[in-house]
Amino acid sequence: MNLSFEGIYDWVREQGKWILLTAVIVILLITAFRRQWMAMVGSLIGLSFIGIFIYNPDIIEDLGTFLSDNTGLNN
Repeated sequence: MNLSFEGIYDWVREQGKWILLTAVIVILLITAFRRQWMAMVGSLIGLSFIGIFIYNPDIIEDLGTFLSDNTGLNN
């Protein structure tokens, strides 16, 4: 690992992926054990939404551009 901003960024992203995966597994196991199906589905959807930004952070810029083009506020 190089000691640059890019190296630190890659390390944090990699750790975030593992934390997200662990959180998904733990939450799914707990909610399945308690038979809280709606909480399990909601958690899966919410953590998947967060995971999109961890695995592909460039999508934030694309989302911002899309929203600014379609709101009419940039006139």
